[in-house]
Amino acid sequence: MNRKFTAFAAALFAFAGIGVQAQPLPQGLAPLVSIMQANAQQSPQFSITTWTSNSFTNETPITEVTELYEWEDKSVTAVKMAKGFASIREGGKHSFTFTYKGGSNKLITIAVLAKDLAGNVVDLAMHKGETGNTSNNNTYTLDISKPGLYELTYFVASLENEPITSNGVITVSPAVHPGVAYFDLPYNSKAKLTPWTPSADTKAENHVPLSNTIHNQNWNEKLWQDVNNLPEKVKAFGFSKEQVKQIVLPVYVSKSGKITAKYVYTSAAPNGNKALHPVGVELLDGSGNVVASDYHKGNAGTRVENTEYNLQVDKGGNYSLRFLCENKSEEIASLGHIQISAELGVDVWQFAQNDFYNINVDKNATKGTDRFIQSFKISTPGGQTLDFRGFARNKVYLDYTDSYSILPVLPGAEVNFDVKWGGSWMHSYLYLDRNQNNIFDVTSIDDDELIYATVYNGKKKTKNGVENTGDSWKVNFQDGSFTAPTTPGQYRLRYKIDWNNVDPGGSTNEGNKIADNRGNIVDFIIEVLNTKDLKKWELQNWKYNLTVRQYKNGNYATMMVPFPVRIPRGVYAYLLKEEPTSNGINFQLLQSKVIPAYTPVFITADKAGEYECTAESNDQQPIVSKLMGTTEPLKQSMRDENLYKYYVLVKNAEGNAQFCLITGFTIPANRCFIRVPNDTPATAIHFNVPKQVEPTGVINITSENNADVNVTYNLAGQRINQSSAKGFVIRNGKKVLIP
Repeated sequence: MNRKFTAFAAALFAFAGIGVQAQPLPQGLAPLVSIMQANAQQSPQFSITTWTSNSFTNETPITEVTELYEWEDKSVTAVKMAKGFASIREGGKHSFTFTYKGGSNKLITIAVLAKDLAGNVVDLAMHKGETGNTSNNNTYTLDISKPGLYELTYFVASLENEPITSNGVITVSPAVHPGVAYFDLPYNSKAKLTPWTPSADTKAENHVPLSNTIHNQNWNEKLWQDVNNLPEKVKAFGFSKEQVKQIVLPVYVSKSGKITAKYVYTSAAPNGNKALHPVGVELLDGSGNVVASDYHKGNAGTRVENTEYNLQVDKGGNYSLRFLCENKSEEIASLGHIQISAELGVDVWQFAQNDFYNINVDKNATKGTDRFIQSFKISTPGGQTLDFRGFARNKVYLDYTDSYSILPVLPGAEVNFDVKWGGSWMHSYLYLDRNQNNIFDVTSIDDDELIYATVYNGKKKTKNGVENTGDSWKVNFQDGSFTAPTTPGQYRLRYKIDWNNVDPGGSTNEGNKIADNRGNIVDFIIEVLNTKDLKKWELQNWKYNLTVRQYKNGNYATMMVPFPVRIPRGVYAYLLKEEPTSNGINFQLLQSKVIPAYTPVFITADKAGEYECTAESNDQQPIVSKLMGTTEPLKQSMRDENLYKYYVLVKNAEGNAQFCLITGFTIPANRCFIRVPNDTPATAIHFNVPKQVEPTGVINITSENNADVNVTYNLAGQRINQSSAKGFVIRNGKKVLIP
């Protein structure tokens, strides 16, 4: 499981005296809404144990600070604050003593506040104190009963005649420490603390010492070398060992903490202008073992996306950083550098993933019992069934995310849900965290992660899409089905009973709050299984119905499914082994009749029609080729059309099959496509499929521009009337000018 580093982590590292702003979230990560709100005005130069004239920001009228509502001293009307995070290793009382060291004015202190990561107040010490040449009432005591990571806020007075122009120290007893948070433990795991420790080793020769000062590791085409071994998670992205390159840098880490590596594109290489596509960073010990890693796909070029990687270092020592990028999407032809920095001497707290998912009421909130869920059942055909009953009628939130309640499903399975409701009607909503980013990304009824809605502002949503309901509000639709994701892993779902509201956390509107309406929120988990690990009997009821269509030039289809299948007699599967060119594309016959899961293939058949491809036990990894595919609908917004052109198999005007450029359309699930860079010449836009296909060896599929002699095309690759053609056109594969 990849490390997941929150947006507020940059502020946590400010404990080490580093003034850094919070960075954008990496791909696949989103924190609790309450955490984001609590950190919306994070102090950029917060330190637990010191202050300067620049530490306190965000001047606010004291009457607008909710936690200070009991303040009665009229001489203080506005405050400034320093806000950050602290690791509490042992619970109990902690004292904070402010001591002036220098500056032209004393510091007037107001309060010290501690909150947990959900934004709840743990303790507040509030009184007027001062520290300057003399100090009075300058100690604040908080009772923080449990170890953990907490948000601290120091409040000081903001007075016209006493500006903050001082520096000093804050003595905390017992000591607290800088800390970072990772939400990467399995659901419902207990929080885990890894205290920072100094390294027992001295720096080895030729090892770069890492610190908060940035070290730049340059890259160019020649510095990227072949890899000897490829991480399984990079293989899962669809890359082979030959499609990944590496740079290795020996480093020395003096203390435990965190390492950040950021890929920064600077310019094109002399022979190209390509983006770099990083896929991961690893920290290796002296024996080559991976001790920390972060794998995700990024893009470093004129478009910057997910280029930052974060590693937790549990102990100091001599290591090697291995930087990984792929050259399948496009070859490496750029210049840049990798910014490497370390925040050391930092406690690491790890929390369960389900700490992210937000609800808008207290998880222990109660409600009236005249409306309640009687039972909730989820199942798949031929699979397991989970039937939840005996709910506490007075509870708003019902949590069934424990390991005993996870429903295993096969990729793409139909999941049925059946809810029995007691009391008068309400509206129901079902959410699925499709992208596994630990939050339900829903703000409207059209969003993909809302998969069912009985009513919202005159509309409803089922697996058939969004439809109008007109003036009908009394829709007590409580059951149905949805299609499970096709990528293996755990997926959080939420079933919500509410009133005309799509907020996954529940309605907060005055007069319409979910608790006041006696609604419910039920959280549960499905686990999409990795089919390569399954036995034949576990797949015996699974099949894929392949449709092969007839064209003038043959019978063809494309296919990629999330479980291994056996193709029947008379059907042949091919891999695209080479990059498409303006001269044609070459498909190579796959000798086996068993197609591994997630392998994109081009299909030919003796006859057109429907073919049943039965699931077959197979533990092979997906076969990687230049043909690409998708097991779920691939919308335009999900494609990199600013970098690539996408081609799918279609019937052209002459009735022949060809790979045709698409824009604006969704590529259906279980289909394949060809992707080529945008700078590919217009003559390579369309590809013809030959009429005669021998089910052995290699198929050569010529590009449309050279498929027929004396056929004329415009520069967009569209066939045009030869007799009326004017200007620049393509004829016989060449660009010519017709006056």
